[in-house]
Amino acid sequence: MKPKKRKVIIYVGTGAKDRRFDTFKRRIIYIFSRLAQRGFITTKELAEKFEMTPRNALRDLYPLREEGILKENITRSGRWEFDTASNSFIKMVVTDNDSSTLTFLYNFAKVFGGDINEKVLSVLDKGFLREDREYPFFMITQKVKNPAAKMPCHQELYDAILKHHKINLTYRKATGQQATVKVSPFSMIMCDGLWYLGYLPDGKEKELRTVRSSHIISVEPLPDEVFERPEWAHKAMKEAKNIWFGPAKTKFRLKVQNTIKDYFEMSEFFPEQKIKDEGPEYFTIEARYSHYNEVVPNILRFLPAITVLEPAELKAEVAWRVNAYKP
Repeated sequence: MKPKKRKVIIYVGTGAKDRRFDTFKRRIIYIFSRLAQRGFITTKELAEKFEMTPRNALRDLYPLREEGILKENITRSGRWEFDTASNSFIKMVVTDNDSSTLTFLYNFAKVFGGDINEKVLSVLDKGFLREDREYPFFMITQKVKNPAAKMPCHQELYDAILKHHKINLTYRKATGQQATVKVSPFSMIMCDGLWYLGYLPDGKEKELRTVRSSHIISVEPLPDEVFERPEWAHKAMKEAKNIWFGPAKTKFRLKVQNTIKDYFEMSEFFPEQKIKDEGPEYFTIEARYSHYNEVVPNILRFLPAITVLEPAELKAEVAWRVNAYKP
């Protein structure tokens, strides 16, 4: 009588630890494949599929619940579904194009520096593993020398803005002197690579001002004094092109050569910008400004292909700055 044949499996070059990790990966892949196929998975089927106890199966499912990815059906115990109320990155279907875009945002966050840089990078790090590879997007902008530098009093300002609490703001003036004023902090503003605090001076609620973050010395929260954010200030912020914004608006008109028309078709360089009177060589732009500095830098940027038509005061301001540059 011939001896009975036996099937022998030999593991080569892998330890028990490697095998356990490989099995764990297969279990996670199985969980998400079942969720993708029918929208749920049960503790029982996971346990049976991988020949383990229901208690061990829960060790895979509980961490996914804690991360906001899964939730247990309250009417059917042991049935697990996607937690649609959560915003977990892992539930997103991420294409190569999406990955490129997110990596671009990851790198662009370094421009903001400080706490914003830290939070954006940490959030994306949780959801995506970035490899050292080429991506199609590139941003040319100011290079921040120290992205890790913190904005002074960031947490105090953040809390006061969210809770609408007034503050006593101590800052350094351009002259080097210190000043303390009571203000209603409106927003933290990133402009031209610098952070500013936008605020409403106490007693002058029709006036929006800014102070450079590097000039802020200290912040004293005033939790007993609450302010309401006026609608005009919110609108002014949305329409702003730089930090020189406000409620009062002066209409102006520009004559522009068609050679740079695509700039203005693609982007708004001036508040409430509208293209008018389009001709074979020139077109006109109508817009509004609150302060000369809100529009003059971009007018100077496009010289000599742009000319101020009106008002006379704006035309004179541009001419004065051009003449002031002459040696």
